Amino acid sequence: MLPRVLVFQPAVKHYRLPFWDALVEQAAGHYQIAVLGPLDLSAEAVAARPYLHEFPFREQPRFGRMIGSWPGAADVLRRERPAVVLLTATASFSTSWSLPRQAHRAGAKVIGWSKVSPRAGTKRGLLARTAMRMFVRRFDRFLCYGQSSVEQLAALGYPPERIRVAPNTIDTRRVFSGGDVIRARGQQLREQHGLADKRVVLYIGRMIERKRPWDLLGAWPKLRTTQDDTRLVLVGGGPMLDEIRRRVKSIDPERVVVTGPVPEGDDYAWIAAADVVVLPAAVGLAINQALALGTPLVIADEPGADAELVKHGQTGWRFEPRDTDELAAAVHRIFNHTKEREAVVARGLALMQSEYALQRMVEVFDATIRECL
Repeated sequence: MLPRVLVFQPAVKHYRLPFWDALVEQAAGHYQIAVLGPLDLSAEAVAARPYLHEFPFREQPRFGRMIGSWPGAADVLRRERPAVVLLTATASFSTSWSLPRQAHRAGAKVIGWSKVSPRAGTKRGLLARTAMRMFVRRFDRFLCYGQSSVEQLAALGYPPERIRVAPNTIDTRRVFSGGDVIRARGQQLREQHGLADKRVVLYIGRMIERKRPWDLLGAWPKLRTTQDDTRLVLVGGGPMLDEIRRRVKSIDPERVVVTGPVPEGDDYAWIAAADVVVLPAAVGLAINQALALGTPLVIADEPGADAELVKHGQTGWRFEPRDTDELAAAVHRIFNHTKEREAVVARGLALMQSEYALQRMVEVFDATIRECL
């Protein structure tokens, strides 16, 4: 019987399915994977993937913050007796503290999967740093997204030789083999919204405070041109969507489009349709989507593993967070310097093809699991 690998996730999203599918395929004949967590997926997607298992994840307020847990995880551990447990390693998840010890008692190895907070290490207070050192020592290996995460773990005293970097990415196969289909859908979206002959500045992401869509609205007066050919498009849902729509009505309802949430796949299409993507804060996988689709990208200059692949003037452009003048200047530079824009886009695409392809992420996860086996 093949050894079992249990994976605990706070949520299983559709965008991660290509990765899990590829990892299960890579594992065939060597180990069996079971992915447990709330399945934020269609019934058809779940039915086609026997490795997925609906499992509760709960968050409750304690000590002034939200504490997450997988109730019943210890029971699953005792019943399944896995050889390896892979779980999201977040210090605010109580199960991330308790389950590694329980797994070790059962003879299993434990892999922590984490971006690692940019505040981990020396920027925390002494008590918090001590707690974080205790936390990371519970894991036999760490899988993280970039060099900044490695440095943060090392600052907490975690042995660098036990850290593996698996660059977080999208299903690059879908973009590289089906880019024409994505771009055709993007052109349809342009036409539907009256943007066929316009220059589109795009924000795509959740409408939440930490992503700061307000900054792009604040920069909008500086982004408008005298030719009136620039449009701002805001794509995504979230708790602040209604407030965003109210602000747009008072700012420029004729030239700012708010779509709200869009169907799966149209996020790629909107990015392909845009002339530039702007991410004002808390950047994520939209970076990978833009670079893979060859769309110029402007992001806030924030620390973190997700943003490592955007180097200013090399693979994208950065601006000082909250500085709307600098944000607008970066967008204008993209519009007005064709050769520079094309060179930067080409380098970003090459980086996605070499370092951030989906198979690279799969291979690092697979190799780390096999080390523990």
